[in-house]
Amino acid sequence: MTQKPHFDTVIHNGIVLPIDDDMSIYNKGYVGIIGTEIARVSPEYGDTLPAAKTYVDADGGIIMPGFVNPHTHIPLSCFRGMGDDIPNRLIRYIFPLERTHMNADLVRVSSQLSLLECFAAGVTCLADMYYFETEVAKACNDAHMRSVVGQTVMSGPTPDSCNFTQALDTLPSLIEYCANTPLIDAAIAPHAPYTLEHEDLIKTADFAERHHLPILMHVAETAKECDIVANRSNGQSPVQYLNNIGLMNPHMVAGHCLYMDDGDWDILVATDAGAVHNMSANLKSAKGKIMDLPTAVAKNARVGIGTDGPISGNTIDVIGQLPLVAKVQKFIHDDASLFPCAQLVQMATLGGARALHMEHKIGSLSVGKQADIIVVGLDHPHMLPTYDPYTVLVYSARASDIRVTCVGGKIVYENGTYHTLDKQHIFHTANRTFAKYAKNVHMEYYIAHYSTFRVT
Repeated sequence: MTQKPHFDTVIHNGIVLPIDDDMSIYNKGYVGIIGTEIARVSPEYGDTLPAAKTYVDADGGIIMPGFVNPHTHIPLSCFRGMGDDIPNRLIRYIFPLERTHMNADLVRVSSQLSLLECFAAGVTCLADMYYFETEVAKACNDAHMRSVVGQTVMSGPTPDSCNFTQALDTLPSLIEYCANTPLIDAAIAPHAPYTLEHEDLIKTADFAERHHLPILMHVAETAKECDIVANRSNGQSPVQYLNNIGLMNPHMVAGHCLYMDDGDWDILVATDAGAVHNMSANLKSAKGKIMDLPTAVAKNARVGIGTDGPISGNTIDVIGQLPLVAKVQKFIHDDASLFPCAQLVQMATLGGARALHMEHKIGSLSVGKQADIIVVGLDHPHMLPTYDPYTVLVYSARASDIRVTCVGGKIVYENGTYHTLDKQHIFHTANRTFAKYAKNVHMEYYIAHYSTFRVT
């Protein structure tokens, strides 16, 4: 008699890292999936696996939760490599470039390209903030990527609106679309304290509260931002200012958080806001500071590890951030014991979920949570020997070591094959689309004329 399948999918024959309180290591375990959820996490299974409809052989690799990228801008892959090494690049080059060339078609194609990169790097959830965000939501939904998608609003003109009121008017269609997509949550994304007028920030807080939306925002990212906010608010820091407006709350996901003191971190923790450390992007853009991660962790802040956009650090894979975070934080604090590898892996998975206030459903391999699971291969020379899988993940692993990516119980990437995305079609469309816009993009023009745009 044939045994009735107990699970839909069983991922087995690997080292299971559940990312639990003890940061356990199951050397020969398995994960059983029913529907979209994790139904069992077993430390061992002897010689017989439970019955299942589908088996995924990890081939001795690491079975773990997928990486969570809580701060990125996936449509910007179209401009990757443009304007690198330009001081004050965002204002001098990117803002004018976006306003001249960005449109819904470019957002859609660029988002699809970025999703290829994400799945191949084991990213199973991301938080995106950009323009034409309904197109991003559609791309994520079609690809089966768990996402928080934030429509960016500013007081001045943007690629998809002439002013703040028009920007707000784009939100209802995004909210309506996401209401019918279980993997996608709509958000509002006020760009930064210095790109929105005081009254518009108040309206943003009110809109987010009325519609119960997450808030994605750049916070305390630059010295100029701090100066603008201080002049506007009688010396307040960006965090103090946003808190007084009502934007620092459990819906906030604050990207960067570089220019913050103890009091600012106390506010962030007290308001239960999330924070995102984007090490690679901050180093490349010479921000002058990096996040005070030891203070954030000591105060039990909700901190995840992000990448910023694909033009900022030129990648959107979280696994590549881990060695940078480990080494730079140890170096600047003169303490080699800071941030053991297990803690960093936890920050890149469960930490990202906590930053997004989603730890109840993703971020660890726990019964009842969504089956967002990856397999990291150990079959390349740089991954051996594997004395400690956490150490290997932080200091040795690369995005190319990802073997399987599963989102909500569905395999979306397996050994170089995409199951929800047409790689060749996306490559062809992206190359054709990017070439069309590249004809009209001249770096020298934007550098010469950047003075026509000012942030006040």
